[in-house]
Amino acid sequence: MKKIVLFFLALFSATLMYAQPSFALVGFGAGTTGGQGGTVVPVSDYATLAANVTGTDSKILNITGTITGPSGGVILDVGSNKSFIGQGCNAKLSMIQLHLKNSQNVIIQNIAFTMIGSDLGSDADMICMETTTGTVSKIWIDHCEFYNITPTLPETAAKKDLYDGMLDIKKSCSNITISWNYFHDHWKCNLIGYTDTDTYDRKITFHHNRWKNIKSRAPSYRGGTGHVYNNYYEGLLIEDDSNLGVWTGDLVSTGVHTRELACLKVENNYFKDYDKTIYNDIDDCTYEGFAHGSGNVFVNSPAQTAATCSSFSVPYSYIMDDADDVPAIVSMWSGVGKIGGTAPSLSSPANKDQTPVGAITPIVFTWVGSATGVNAVNLPTGLTGVPNTTAKTYTITGTPTASGTYTVTTTGGSCGTVAVSGTITPSAIPVNATIALTSGATTNAQSVTVGTAIAPINYSYI
Repeated sequence: MKKIVLFFLALFSATLMYAQPSFALVGFGAGTTGGQGGTVVPVSDYATLAANVTGTDSKILNITGTITGPSGGVILDVGSNKSFIGQGCNAKLSMIQLHLKNSQNVIIQNIAFTMIGSDLGSDADMICMETTTGTVSKIWIDHCEFYNITPTLPETAAKKDLYDGMLDIKKSCSNITISWNYFHDHWKCNLIGYTDTDTYDRKITFHHNRWKNIKSRAPSYRGGTGHVYNNYYEGLLIEDDSNLGVWTGDLVSTGVHTRELACLKVENNYFKDYDKTIYNDIDDCTYEGFAHGSGNVFVNSPAQTAATCSSFSVPYSYIMDDADDVPAIVSMWSGVGKIGGTAPSLSSPANKDQTPVGAITPIVFTWVGSATGVNAVNLPTGLTGVPNTTAKTYTITGTPTASGTYTVTTTGGSCGTVAVSGTITPSAIPVNATIALTSGATTNAQSVTVGTAIAPINYSYI
């Protein structure tokens, strides 16, 4: 009976952890309403998009499918009181920058962005906020995906500047929330403040975002205050152009860069495979930046090196997840198609890559959304995977006898599939490992007549 009770308690706990979290607007951007109450405009082509983004009249632009900008890319100035809402899981803006210049009260949600193919160079941000007069205020960027090309060595200016930033915020912009987004495969991600004198107190909240294969600026934050919590950082395992597919062994990603007297509240984030996590590089700024860090987890990554500033209270209520739960929660629920469970989701367990001595620590994948199950391929010899369709989990256990990279992929549902790969590399017993040696208590000491065989003595080591 006790085992049955424990099983149901574990199942109930897993269900709570991976149930859809609240996606309500919290943070400095609270109160943003976008085009609420305004005209609803279906948008499935560039002409319709361009005709409806300007002005201050309230509009809800419902984006469907992929919309591609003119050859070379385009920058669209966005007016105030607008909502850009992707429909389903396939809304995408390609080679189109949404330029929030002097804009107020804008929501951008559930849309994928890429600048691949554009020739805008240093103007190729996917979303850019800045002012020429007045302020930009009350902005919410939520459940979007931003991607370009995975960085490779050698690192050159041409590569780094090809598509500039992903989501940059400059000058007099404030009261902004950036939540549940998926940033991946790019050099420079989020620049906050464009020069060392651009130190406006922007008051930005970053929460439950995922940065994967990003080289730097996650974010790079000049001046003022900001709040960074419950984000998942997966470092870029960089490859060389001359040997693609093979990690060089170097950690190169840099995360929260606090600069120009900024004071950032950095809480319960999860960093994996990062060269620098919460830091200040004084050679890259005029004045040092600071951070008040707490509850962060660092895996194969250094702890905070930025000097500490005094903690400050944010003017809103929020509930934080435990940092250890962030990889599973954020990998499942960030990006497009997750609002309403349209797209399949698959957790990316923090321990999916292991170098075990003996048996692995069980690896538990969880699927949600429209997925109905998972398939696994290329499990190393000695490992087995068991699905639990009630809990929607897939658990890998065993003692590997060979190295290998495996892939778990969702099945069923709509909006394609999601795949997560991991690598298992069995390790020999370390040279300096402690080995325990035991023998049968009744046989290790014997008295026998000369010429008579002893009873076998059996020793065991672990």
